[in-house]
Amino acid sequence: MPSLVGEALDDVVAKHGGQVPHYNIFGQRHARVPFKDKAHLAAAEANAAWTREPKHATRTELLASRRKADVPDMSYDVDGDGAVGAMDHFICRQFGVAVGEPVSGERRQQIVQALEDGWLDKHSFGHDRAGPSRPFPVKQRNGKIVTVDNAHELGEVYPPHPRSSVQPRFATERELRIHRKHEVTSRNAVLNASWHAANPSHVPEPPTAQEFMIQDPRFTQIAQRREAYRQVAREEAGLDPIGSAVNREENVGLGYRERPEHATKTDLAEARKQQRTQQLVETRAQAEKTWVPRDILYGVADHELYESRRADPESMTLTKLKNARKIENIEYQMAHFDREEPQKPSFGKQEKPWWTLRDGYVDEPASSSRATARARSEAPTLPASVAHSDESRSQRVAMHRDAPATMDVYPFLATWHREFAPGALPEHNQPRVFDGVVGGVKQAASYSTDSEPMHHFSSFEAIRRGGAQAASLQQQLAATEDEDRARTWRNYTKKGMFAEEADATLAAPDAAAGGAPGASRAASKSSCLAGA
Repeated sequence: MPSLVGEALDDVVAKHGGQVPHYNIFGQRHARVPFKDKAHLAAAEANAAWTREPKHATRTELLASRRKADVPDMSYDVDGDGAVGAMDHFICRQFGVAVGEPVSGERRQQIVQALEDGWLDKHSFGHDRAGPSRPFPVKQRNGKIVTVDNAHELGEVYPPHPRSSVQPRFATERELRIHRKHEVTSRNAVLNASWHAANPSHVPEPPTAQEFMIQDPRFTQIAQRREAYRQVAREEAGLDPIGSAVNREENVGLGYRERPEHATKTDLAEARKQQRTQQLVETRAQAEKTWVPRDILYGVADHELYESRRADPESMTLTKLKNARKIENIEYQMAHFDREEPQKPSFGKQEKPWWTLRDGYVDEPASSSRATARARSEAPTLPASVAHSDESRSQRVAMHRDAPATMDVYPFLATWHREFAPGALPEHNQPRVFDGVVGGVKQAASYSTDSEPMHHFSSFEAIRRGGAQAASLQQQLAATEDEDRARTWRNYTKKGMFAEEADATLAAPDAAAGGAPGASRAASKSSCLAGA
């Protein structure tokens, strides 16, 4: 077969030549040497590696086999965490276990015994994470790895000091002096306390006992009483006094049952749901017998608090004190003084009529008004400068004292007989007294409100508003009528007497069509003309 291949190859080379394409390392055609003669390689012997069948057909299989070889066997799991870590692989390799070789039983016992003896304490890990710039040094002294926090382990390497077993009571002299000072102070304090106990300066008074106080009460805190109420309520509802996290009814256990009550979990859940619903209904029915609404409870609590703060009905208050003093004063007045009935003024027992008892009453006034007017005119009038002087005041007093009762001493003052006396005659072109008299009755003055309707003076707002609306409507109707009357009069003055006939002619088609606007306009015009 090789000879045939060789002959065939030689024939091909002789026929076509040995020029083959030349490529660079990047898989591209070479720029300077695109073709290269390789005819001399036709006679070369084939390498065994070229014709050997590879163990892995593809690169994927090769990488998969390498990854599988890198994974150690599960027997490498020394710490028993279910996975083989870097620590497990290091320990097994230290005890001579080859890669891919499982750990035998004897080798595993050997590894475990070494770990229990402290073989792993002789190694230090994690230095790859710190790197060269680690913040603390790591040293090895006599088989011990020393770091910043285990320097005391060097004591296990060197022998103990001869006096290391002696433990002093005080580390320093200062501690010794402080201890002695405190010891003396405490001894003196004990002596002082014992002397004061034997010679007390004050005898303590017995504690004050409150009213209705119980020496050893059942409950010392509100929380205890609340817990007791809660337990009683749970017992009344059919529950345990103290709650439990385990539901006894649903705790079916893990034992095997040949014929369970519920064959499936769905049936069990449905039965439990019905049982809970029935329990809720029963609990509600039982609670409704003794349930009190929250509003009523608040009301009862408020009432109890209000009653607890209510004062003693027999206690004295300021109102009661004032009432008692008032009653005492009334009783004293009634006991020591007579009661006088109030008497109303009565004129029936007077000898003279009541109007004759007034000051300045004249029994027989002057019969002639002219004499009174003459006396008034003859009476001297005082000037304004003398009216307020002391001398004029004394003269008026003397004149009033010496003058008769019928004389008008002060003509400048308004008196009853002077006001109703006939005065002087009116001046020229002045209204006479009887000008405003009609039928013997003097007429009153006329005002703008005399013509107002009655609803204008009503005290009810509804009547005033309704009357105002009616008056407004009446004004609108009157304005409409005036506008129509004016329009009709304007047409009459412009068109003459034939305007009515023209309107009637225009109204005829409207009447024939069944409409009445023309007739209404004619009627309104005729009515307006008649009114005009």
